[in-house]
Amino acid sequence: MNRHLYWLWLRLALAGNIKMMYALYVAVGDAEKIFRAERNDYIDWDVPQNYIPALTDKDLTQAYNIFGQCERFDIHIVSIEDEAYPASLRQIALPPCIIFYQGNLSCLDAPALTIIGTRYCTVGGEAIADEFARGLSLSGFTLVCGVAKGIEEAVFTAVKETDGRNVLVLPCGHLSVSKRVKFMMCDTVGRGAVISEMLPGEKTPPNAYHMRNRLLSALTPGTLVVQAPVKSGTQITASYALEQGKDVFVLPGSLRSPAYAGNNMLLRDGATPIIDFTDLVEYYKPRYGDQVQSAVIEDESFESFIRSVSESKKFDNEAQQRIYSAISSEGNTVDEIVMNSGIPTGKVLSELTFMEIKGWVESSPGGKYKIIV
Repeated sequence: MNRHLYWLWLRLALAGNIKMMYALYVAVGDAEKIFRAERNDYIDWDVPQNYIPALTDKDLTQAYNIFGQCERFDIHIVSIEDEAYPASLRQIALPPCIIFYQGNLSCLDAPALTIIGTRYCTVGGEAIADEFARGLSLSGFTLVCGVAKGIEEAVFTAVKETDGRNVLVLPCGHLSVSKRVKFMMCDTVGRGAVISEMLPGEKTPPNAYHMRNRLLSALTPGTLVVQAPVKSGTQITASYALEQGKDVFVLPGSLRSPAYAGNNMLLRDGATPIIDFTDLVEYYKPRYGDQVQSAVIEDESFESFIRSVSESKKFDNEAQQRIYSAISSEGNTVDEIVMNSGIPTGKVLSELTFMEIKGWVESSPGGKYKIIV
């Protein structure tokens, strides 16, 4: 019998309790032994009473169904007992006992970095993410990221356009994603991997992003924070990275911009400041040798952003420039612009009116403002 069936059975019997799965594995050390155990064994292993009825039910029908589903959709299974299990995951406090993936996990054997940032990024933050991801991808790094809009999608797009290696980490099962994420996955499997610890048909549970974030940081030796406000998921991922003993790199941002408040707090607490992707190449070159080489890139999107701010837009004051930089590519409400720029509401409204007359921004349905390129 395929041993992954025992892990699927255990995942179902414990109702997705990942901590209990790992605790049982540590105590017993063998999935088949856990499956073949009896009620008294579970009691001896200090399993809570509410899980024992499901554990004493040895029906594997549902596990077989999920196994067949994985085969139909080319979703591979790897358990903590397997040699193919990513070595970096074994080193963290709570490694997943079983993960599901499409693509090829061997891309994690190459130089790899995780890039994270807020989904509510500014245009400048998105351009910086593109520049760094493009440069690191061309320099030989596998880049690991999530699938949210904003910084993570900018990383994905840059890696795609450079035909680099990418690993996407999902907060849900492979078969429960949106059409947008499905497109990202289809484009990634030929150049890397898509990973989840959720069952293929499992939707995003309440704690999914916390659990997903620990994998984002665990899969690579270092994590780069591009843009993070206070109390964001980005900071949670950075915290996991620090707990796991990983390198944490942070791009400095304006001291007065809420969009970079999380960055500056991480720098204050000892994270390593980075101002160019070549800093990361040089940092990891002693470890990886010729596997990484500094790429020379001309980042058109970033240069376009700089030109739009410094040349074509002759701002009358600093407030206008901060407001312009605080508007993301998808548009923002006034409240979001106030939060991203740190400028009072009244001032934002008056400057937006002037900027709209100048043809720099436009209002759109839903009360959002967008940049006119």
